Amino acid sequence: MVIALFCNFTIDIVCLNGIAKIQIGGPAYYASLALNFMGEKSTLYTAIGKGIQKKKLKMLQRTNINLENIAFIDELPTPLFIHICWDDKRKSYIYNETKLDEYYQNVKINEKDIYVSFTFREVKEDILYKLTQNKNCFLDMQGFLRYRNRYGLIKHKEPSIALDNFRYIKVSEEEIPNLKNLLQRAFSCSVEEVIVTRGARGVHVYSRKGIVYKLDLLNKNNNMRDPTGAGDVFGAIYFATRTNGASIPESIMKASLFASLKVNLGEHFGKRTIKNIMQLSKRQAFQKIKIDDFLI
Repeated sequence: MVIALFCNFTIDIVCLNGIAKIQIGGPAYYASLALNFMGEKSTLYTAIGKGIQKKKLKMLQRTNINLENIAFIDELPTPLFIHICWDDKRKSYIYNETKLDEYYQNVKINEKDIYVSFTFREVKEDILYKLTQNKNCFLDMQGFLRYRNRYGLIKHKEPSIALDNFRYIKVSEEEIPNLKNLLQRAFSCSVEEVIVTRGARGVHVYSRKGIVYKLDLLNKNNNMRDPTGAGDVFGAIYFATRTNGASIPESIMKASLFASLKVNLGEHFGKRTIKNIMQLSKRQAFQKIKIDDFLI
């Protein structure tokens, strides 16, 4: 199985308890690293503009990620994503909005499994609709829920994107204005599962059959850790695991484990192999988790 990634890169400035660092980021970066970490192959379909040099992608070149379809366009601005984290709170700002419509209008897709996640409406919905027809698709809705105020601060609104072509959709609890409306829309279309991540508090998965699967975390949010990218790590691993035939509970557990690794390992995530996991667990990588209520 090879998963196609429709995602974008960003330049991230992460301010964690008063300390700022600049790093490459975005759904394209975190989702591809997560799948490689898991041992799955993926193909990145995206364009990269100013701000991200080719040498910055050297880490990805030593992986199972196919980078041949990445277009380098000098005049294309790279989104600047600023995350300010303190205690259990976070504010996000975005600047340098970019458009990838022309790239996706001309791209040819061979894969049947597609993971879709954007930062801030980089692709028009009608273009995305055509590309995802008759495919097995996962949509992280974050990029279609966001809008900015005049200062660049990210806020959220009801999504308008068509859900007909997606089997799985994911939202963050803090980003979705009305979960009930979303569930009604989703299950009136082709959506089989709606994944609602709850940050450090866990995840709920709503299935078309009316069953709710829950995993609640015992630990409190550690404000010394960087949560950036954990949502895309969770989404990519969940999609790959479900596509490989695993159950919903098993997929939740595996995706939560990898998201926990991302938060705890930070910039070292993806530089390790699966063989390191047990060693890492003895030190810092695992958060304590429990199944609160798996309704099967």
